Amino acid sequence: MSDAGSDGRQYSDRSLAFGASAALFEYAPQPMAAVQGSETPSIQVVNRSYLEQFDGRRVDERDARSFRRRTALSDPERAVVRTAASGSVGCDTVAKRTADGHRQFQVRAIPAPRSDVTAYLQYRDVTARQIRDQQLAVLRRVLRHDLRNDLTVMLGYAQSIAESSDDPESRRDAETIVEAARDLRTVADSAGRMQCVTAPARSKSLREIATTVRRSIVPAFSGRFDVDGTIPPITVDNRIEVALEELCQTVEEHGDATTLELAADEGDDWATITLETNGTLCEQERSALEGRDETQLRHATGIAPWIARWAVRAAGGRLRLDRLDGGGCRIVILVPTIDPATESTTRSASWSDD
Repeated sequence: MSDAGSDGRQYSDRSLAFGASAALFEYAPQPMAAVQGSETPSIQVVNRSYLEQFDGRRVDERDARSFRRRTALSDPERAVVRTAASGSVGCDTVAKRTADGHRQFQVRAIPAPRSDVTAYLQYRDVTARQIRDQQLAVLRRVLRHDLRNDLTVMLGYAQSIAESSDDPESRRDAETIVEAARDLRTVADSAGRMQCVTAPARSKSLREIATTVRRSIVPAFSGRFDVDGTIPPITVDNRIEVALEELCQTVEEHGDATTLELAADEGDDWATITLETNGTLCEQERSALEGRDETQLRHATGIAPWIARWAVRAAGGRLRLDRLDGGGCRIVILVPTIDPATESTTRSASWSDD
């Protein structure tokens, strides 16, 4: 382990009360620091990843290891340490200087009871995630508002031409424009639901989700929509509702479905949701649901299958697509259940940024 002072002085290996966890701290892939004090906390020990990330160099066993940069904690870092000193995990986002310039990090302060330090700080680079979230928000705005508004104007003029023109060829061309504009407007409407991927999770009764999905699909669905059996009284991530609606609309609009059957079973800590239909999915839509990369020669007919997959993944679930022997398909969603009292899943979630 590496003793670091805020004045850039040299430091040497020394052991705090890490015990058997010393190697876990030293070789953790994330930058970590051990902090003492709560009112005026200061870094006492940092691990190798911290040095590599924030000092811009690799560290080996023979390195004299003088920490070249100041290790003074920022206000948000001191605040999360004080939270940890009270016995709770503190979390915030801070800007940190690295060898690659300034980056955004999520910092967690983990309480360290019965040791010589007050808390452990753990850092995770979230710069790429923040950029992706911003890009998604901009794309959603452009598709949802700018593109949709222009399409509405185009659709109005094309419908007027199709209904009033005396030229048969002009009417046919206008009807083609109307059809294409309606398809694009559907894509723009779906784009508004991309926000569910990055929006904070909320719990919702699976029974209420099933009722809402059926209510939203049935008015425009000429076939039969059945909810098989009794939906168990469990709570899941509300983004599953978006996934089910997008899946139903996909098989209805592109798969010529005339039957939809929704069912759900409860496991120990997972819910299994099944959507069975006589509709079919094309190769592009199956590729989207299975998460295969799109190419110029193979792209989905819309973004609905992707939104469905993203929503399931954001909810911590998995999606499987099965073909039925008699035609049609079965879409199976496995998603962790949520304890409504604590708003947390009954399974432990990994702290990862994929």
